[in-house]
Amino acid sequence: MVILFTTSNWSRRTVPALKKILKDKGIIVTDDYFYAHMLNIGNRTAAAETFGANKRN
Repeated sequence: MVILFTTSNWSRRTVPALKKILKDKGIIVTDDYFYAHMLNIGNRTAAAETFGANKRN
């Protein structure tokens, strides 16, 4: 199973494109994903850790 994480400015296009590529290969992809703008990633560290911790449970 894959959970997407991106710092791309193009997440609105990137996430759906990546989901399609992975699903076409038979890989399960969750609907959830985490996005942190590349210029603000330092301020999203805690949110990323929380997101990751919630997905492990």
